[in-house]
Amino acid sequence: MKKIYLLGLLIFISITMSCDNEEDYYIRFDESTFNEQRALWEHAKNQNYSFQYSYASSTGPIIADIIVENGIQINEEETPGSYTIDDIYKMIENDFIYAKTRDNRDLYGVSINVEYNKEFHYPEKINYSVSFKNENMAGGGGYNAEITNFTLN
Repeated sequence: MKKIYLLGLLIFISITMSCDNEEDYYIRFDESTFNEQRALWEHAKNQNYSFQYSYASSTGPIIADIIVENGIQINEEETPGSYTIDDIYKMIENDFIYAKTRDNRDLYGVSINVEYNKEFHYPEKINYSVSFKNENMAGGGGYNAEITNFTLN
């Protein structure tokens, strides 16, 4: 009888522990505001603009003066990728999708905080952070990005 009781207790603890892992994981992201702001940006159809883009992560900083004409970044050779406002919105969306689908066993959660420009509706500040359960996890903890000096051309 004790063996059955102990076996049942072990199964219960095993199930409870595996469920707790899933319940502990969180994603903090205001998806409805993101979608609203993105729609407002797209509705304005701003195709010619410039701004300074600053990005910092464990892989190092990026500081670039971005010039966009007809919706295409014209100075890409000076940056390690394209950074139009549409590209930045897509980056945030991809980060959110990844947070929802990633292996989260070693994570408490992911926070994606975005501040939007009130006039033009682009993301002015982005903070992506990952909270690890193991304090000794290396790299990949997040990034900060900021758009300043935005000008319509």
